[in-house]
Amino acid sequence: MINKKSKVIFICILVFIALFWLGVILFIINIKNIFDYGISKELVVNEIYEKGFDKININSGAGVINIKNSTDGKIKLLVYGNEDKITVKDDKNLDINIKGKKCYIFCFRVKVAKVELYLPNDYDKEIHIKNKFGDIKVGSFENGEFDIRSEFGDTKIEEVNKLFVDGNFGDIRINKINGSFNISNDFGDIRIKSIDIKDTSKINGNFGDIRIGSTNEIYISAKTDFGDVKINKNYRKSDIVLKINNDFGDIRVKN
Repeated sequence: MINKKSKVIFICILVFIALFWLGVILFIINIKNIFDYGISKELVVNEIYEKGFDKININSGAGVINIKNSTDGKIKLLVYGNEDKITVKDDKNLDINIKGKKCYIFCFRVKVAKVELYLPNDYDKEIHIKNKFGDIKVGSFENGEFDIRSEFGDTKIEEVNKLFVDGNFGDIRINKINGSFNISNDFGDIRIKSIDIKDTSKINGNFGDIRIGSTNEIYISAKTDFGDVKINKNYRKSDIVLKINNDFGDIRVKN
């Protein structure tokens, strides 16, 4: 039999392990606050495109990416940063590539690039964004199809039609989704204000809360390993299903 002293030691070890991993999780969630970085103000690309593109690809090692609504119906691209680390190709596709500074463990006093891409409100072509470090913001594109992959940084979206997001460290905040989506996030909250989906969609979270506001009449299948699940309205006979899985964190649907 295990004596009293052994039990106390065992409990202390478990508490230490739990506190250690809690510290690791909190550190990772707030890791971007450790990095001291600024945003470049040096304009190196200033282009207006009369033609459209089959696809838009943005690949950034470190940068702030803003996809905005144009006021004149044209495509306009502004890129700020180091000219030697930025390349733009505008053939059938619009390809924007930004090389990031090499870092060893941590980056301090890094000046990151900035991309401002203005698109017509009715733009409906595929847009692929891959950003290793920095925030991503997307305006209101009710017909837009976005594929977003982010390692360190928040993702904020006003309105899109189809959406794929794969995030590692940072919050994901969306105002409205009209069509369908597949969202996953490792460390950070996922918040969606309104969804009106037409096809089966998915949300996967590891560490962070998942919160959704209004929805159309869909069936929501939700599960969390450690946390609470609360769904105001669920339509079990609906052919459209939203699947939500979370490891550590609450799931709230206030529809």
